Amino acid sequence: MKNIYLIGMPGCGKTTVAKILARKLSMSLVDTDSIIESKYGSISEIFKTMGEQYFRSLETETLKEIKENTVVSTGGGIVKTNTNREIMSKGIVIFIDTPPDVLKTRSLFGNRPLLKSSSDIEKLYSERYDLYKAWADVAVDGSNSPMFVAKEIVKSVK
Repeated sequence: MKNIYLIGMPGCGKTTVAKILARKLSMSLVDTDSIIESKYGSISEIFKTMGEQYFRSLETETLKEIKENTVVSTGGGIVKTNTNREIMSKGIVIFIDTPPDVLKTRSLFGNRPLLKSSSDIEKLYSERYDLYKAWADVAVDGSNSPMFVAKEIVKSVK
């Protein structure tokens, strides 16, 4: 099966849904942020010392290394690099569309370099929403439980 790439805002549930999907579809599972952290250290530290552009290049390199038949949980800003779009277009891109008011109820702050306050959520959402929509083959409502979101994705990819 083609890779399934989950995109969306930080805190929308990409990682949790990816785990459920991989199990349901008998696919491998990869989290791009986890791979980057295991190779290069904390994302916050990378942003602080090397900058966002360097981090985005690490995302691209990570995407290039992912094998087929994998569910991929991506970082929220993966849509900021056109090369990533080219790579992901070979698979199925799912946008977990979670409104800012729902994101604000989830514990998002702390280890996310671009989210320091609830106003950052609104800003990022408005900056990225059109990109998420343009990149996605399928959009699902991320306001629901991760299990429900995963079931909706399974229906759309089968």
